[in-house]
Amino acid sequence: MGNVKTKKMFISLYVLILSTLFYTPFYAQELFFKKLTVENGLSQNDVNSIVRDSYGFIWIGTYDGLNRFDGRNLETFRRETANPASLPDNRISALFEDNNKRLWIGTGAGLFSYYSLLKDQFIRVKSPENTGVIFNFLLANDDKLYAITSKGVLRLNENTEPEFEYIEGLQNHNLRDGIQLPNGELLFAGNYGILLLQGERLIKLPNPENLAFTSLVYTGTSILAGGGKGLFTVDKISGVNKLDNSVIPEVSITSMTKDQEENIWIGTQNNGLLKLDSSLKLINQIISSRTNPRGLLSNTVLKLYHDRFNNLWVGNRHGLCYTNLHNTGFRSLNLGTLNVANVRSMAVDDNVLILGINNEGLFKYDLQKDVLMKR
Repeated sequence: MGNVKTKKMFISLYVLILSTLFYTPFYAQELFFKKLTVENGLSQNDVNSIVRDSYGFIWIGTYDGLNRFDGRNLETFRRETANPASLPDNRISALFEDNNKRLWIGTGAGLFSYYSLLKDQFIRVKSPENTGVIFNFLLANDDKLYAITSKGVLRLNENTEPEFEYIEGLQNHNLRDGIQLPNGELLFAGNYGILLLQGERLIKLPNPENLAFTSLVYTGTSILAGGGKGLFTVDKISGVNKLDNSVIPEVSITSMTKDQEENIWIGTQNNGLLKLDSSLKLINQIISSRTNPRGLLSNTVLKLYHDRFNNLWVGNRHGLCYTNLHNTGFRSLNLGTLNVANVRSMAVDDNVLILGINNEGLFKYDLQKDVLMKR
């Protein structure tokens, strides 16, 4: 391997490394999550909507109230009887801030309101009867706001006072998510597959198996749809196609988001959190563990949200987990052939870590293969 030159890093220190049954590969990102639950003041543990507003506050929607988190303290908002300036319903199912500093709130009862960040007050908004569960909001490039519900898609009309109205042709569709493509077209996903809105023209994309979908994400080169049968690509001509990647486990997908490095994060039912890189290669699968107090609270994810500070927020039925994706934390190496390894010195040579271990000699550790060898 040659002498250690200036391009190599040499560190001399004393480290105690304990071999364990479980370890994370050196190259895999190990996330340490902070948690918010009812024990911290959260109004209820079922977290299914999350957003960071333009002032930095995190808003958390639960099945029993809306929470505002300032990084340290939680404040809860609920419906107040005979107070029209309060929430219309406590079952919060969707959150979104528009360009006018209005925090839009959708509920499980199909009722709309927004919280004015400028006036610090709730304002209820009219909508048709029997709107269904409001799952998501989508703000298009032309500043039109859409509400995606279990009864179809509504659009905000602000000609006089704000009011949501159904889009013709998009009624009676149980929809869960929506995105806008670079060409301005809108895609919606739900129990009837994928619907494409071109102007005012609605097109149902081919879906031979009548698959249902819960979430959509645009990678920059392709459209991904997640649902109960796993991950699919979406083509406007051929429709939905199972992603040809044997490495990605077939899981029931509940939510997806994209981070600043173009990685795709996938929340699942019972299978934790998956991370794919921009080429759709599986990088990591993160699951909860009773032995890891800084891991996920649950392996069932209800909602994923990525904010502008590169924080990943994970809502589930046991509360809210969050972590900064820049903070990769510590990783462990599998030194399983040694009972207790007293590492006295280290040097890095490309992808090989050279270890000087007290009373054992000199070892090299291949960081790509995760193999320890005696020199």
